[in-house]
Amino acid sequence: MKPVASVATGRSPSDERFRGRRHGGFPRPDRNRRTPPDRRAAAKAGGAVRRPLHHDLVQVLPPIRTPDPERRGNPVRRALPRMRRPRLGGDRNRRHQPQDVRGTLTVVAADAGSPARPSHLHRIGCPSMELLVLFGVAALLTITLIVVATMREALRPRRRTAGWALARGMPSDPGEVDVPFSEWTLDRPGDVRLPVWDVPGLRAHGPVLILVHGWGRSRLTWLPHLGDWRRRGSRIVMIDLRGHGDAEPDGAGLGDTDVDDLTALLSRLDAPPETAVVVVGRSLGATVAILAAAASDRIDGVVAIAPYETLRVPLRQRLWLRGLPATPIAWLAVQGLRLVGRRPRSTRAAAARTTVPTLVVLGDHDPISPVADGVAIGDAAPEGRVEVVRGAGHGNHWALEPARLDAAVDSLIASCERAPATAPSPS
Repeated sequence: MKPVASVATGRSPSDERFRGRRHGGFPRPDRNRRTPPDRRAAAKAGGAVRRPLHHDLVQVLPPIRTPDPERRGNPVRRALPRMRRPRLGGDRNRRHQPQDVRGTLTVVAADAGSPARPSHLHRIGCPSMELLVLFGVAALLTITLIVVATMREALRPRRRTAGWALARGMPSDPGEVDVPFSEWTLDRPGDVRLPVWDVPGLRAHGPVLILVHGWGRSRLTWLPHLGDWRRRGSRIVMIDLRGHGDAEPDGAGLGDTDVDDLTALLSRLDAPPETAVVVVGRSLGATVAILAAAASDRIDGVVAIAPYETLRVPLRQRLWLRGLPATPIAWLAVQGLRLVGRRPRSTRAAAARTTVPTLVVLGDHDPISPVADGVAIGDAAPEGRVEVVRGAGHGNHWALEPARLDAAVDSLIASCERAPATAPSPS
């Protein structure tokens, strides 16, 4: 028996519209919905089943819906480019507008429970590795620049010339402190010119005193205390080391070529054999004095004020005072200075080879020349003597204990003086 058509639509329930085929945007009828028992019995008996009017209207006139681009199988979704909804925290019910991500690099982390879908987005494996490489290159460049700057500062210290002294109202030569003097130049190979002040002393038979300044200083250092040195010797000689003061050209010797310059100065002085020669040095000058005493037999005594072991020590200490990684940068700087002909020498080893009285003056608060290095240098010298000034830094030793240090210097000079030659008595 043929089923009776519905009153509302005029269509049979067996019409293909109601067979569940996919068509347009209409929803698929629910096949799993349970049919009431009375309707199942009527269907088996072959009779017509009248459905409620509202049921037919719901199937024929489905609710109007806006096409969802995220719904699979929708023609609107197939027309759009593939894109991935950003997974953000917060409100999960919020719909995010599609974004055009072409030409960009994005890292998308899928949820643990979401199905995997193909994506055209590029994935980056480990972005932190790129940052590590970038930081490594930046650190290498920074260390290189610091090493180069340290080398340049060591080779080209600030000049303390006569103009520097005049700008600060300080005496610029011995004549301004009412002391007679002569000036001459020590010529060295390579067009190196080292200016020298030659001042007569107050002791006719006293020793010749050679005063050697420290790094970054000049012969101007000795002018405020020139009177104290004049009363101890017959001749006072003050020299500007390479790269310091009025010396020409630039380029400090750093204790290497300075030793040869000091030996050449001894030959140029041409002091009588019976006249003792005592070298007084500060910091770099103290190191040069000890090295020269080990290399020359013309030096009879050394006064070393704040010496250090090797060139690496003051470089390291200055870097440490500036808050920089001192030990590795100082080591690299020394290796670079080797390449430009500045060989670091051991002051302690040189002191062990000396045979003359050596006075080492130290300060227990010296930030540049550690007191332990100075004590080791003084102990290594066969005729060494160490004087440690409490509370002294790198250059204020005489300001704290002048009487004690003057007595120590006078004692050393007395032990160095040679007996004047006497004519043989007639027989």
